[in-house]
Amino acid sequence: MAPPEDAAEAAESQWRPLLWVAALAFLILLSYGLCRSAIDAILQDDNGKDATKHAYALVALAVTIVIPLYSRAASKFAIGHVMAMSAATSAAVLAVLLFARNLHLPYASYLLYIWKDVYVVILVELVWTLANSAFKTTTARWAYGFFCVAGTFGDMSGSYLSGKLAHSVGSAELLWLIVPTMGAIALVGVAAAKSCGWPHPDNKSAIRGLLGVVRNSRSVQLLLALVAVIQIVTTLIDFSYLTTSFDAYPVLADRTEAYAQVQMAIGLGSLVLQALSGAIVTVIGVRALVIALPVILGGAALYASLHPTFTGLAVLKIVNKSLDYSLFRTSKELLYRPLSYAERTQGKAAVDIFGYRAAKGAASGLLEVVTLVAMVTALGIGLWLILAALLALRFTPEAPAEA
Repeated sequence: MAPPEDAAEAAESQWRPLLWVAALAFLILLSYGLCRSAIDAILQDDNGKDATKHAYALVALAVTIVIPLYSRAASKFAIGHVMAMSAATSAAVLAVLLFARNLHLPYASYLLYIWKDVYVVILVELVWTLANSAFKTTTARWAYGFFCVAGTFGDMSGSYLSGKLAHSVGSAELLWLIVPTMGAIALVGVAAAKSCGWPHPDNKSAIRGLLGVVRNSRSVQLLLALVAVIQIVTTLIDFSYLTTSFDAYPVLADRTEAYAQVQMAIGLGSLVLQALSGAIVTVIGVRALVIALPVILGGAALYASLHPTFTGLAVLKIVNKSLDYSLFRTSKELLYRPLSYAERTQGKAAVDIFGYRAAKGAASGLLEVVTLVAMVTALGIGLWLILAALLALRFTPEAPAEA
């Protein structure tokens, strides 16, 4: 039997990386909560209420350029170094863009929107890469929920501050708070990586390798299709919500505050569902949960169609995002578990990095040619249900054989 001091030291060594990673998740989502509502409102204020659909396509293009650079850096440097470099670069780019907007340079608000969507996907991906490199499956089953809760608290805190500061200092001026926050993210990211053993990512495959796994795996193809459809549905909901809010809140500061309040509601809903996700999965199972999610969203979409106001669309957005940040994320990760090692690493990267942003660009193209957005959204939810059913039929809860 180990002496009491050895046992205490072992317990502390197990908790230290968990707390550092949770702190990192909190800070990253805090920064996102601070900037998201302000940048969404600024984009519309500078370019009109339809500007978001053009920004969606630009984000997809930007991610296509940035992700290979990220992958190259992640294959060459330790995760802690990549985290610090990413945070420092994000802060520098933000400062340049804020100066550009102050000088009234064209397209500065579009570039701010692109920055918002790109930086967060990179930093969040680094958090999960660090977690996947450091924690065993037995720890990850409950620790990942802990990280999600920490991130949700950060997002809610940032949204709350954004709403309050929009009136007192201004929507654009509050974005300067992100710069020192990025410094804190860099420092905490390095500390978290050190506490986790300073890991290097195991998967150093090229982009062509990722696509090869997708071509050869029916499950990954279905997951990619599911994520694409969900992202298109989410983008259409966001567009309807943002355009309606422009008319409901024509004053920039009021619109920023309204966005922040909706984000607070999303954070609270996500937090509750994250806390209950383990019990929900245990009671109804993964298959039933995967199928139930589009049914629940369909009910919210029906409510929004009967109440086509800002409030009705805000309810739809809250339901959609709350499910996305909690039960969908949990069920999606569980769908990867029976798959092979290559599918759970390379395939997952193709789905979760490229799938989300490419689908957002596709949604932008739809918005250019489609006028009946509500009908297309309903069709998307129906396709979501079909794909969910196909994945549920393929799902087997047995542990995968490592290849």
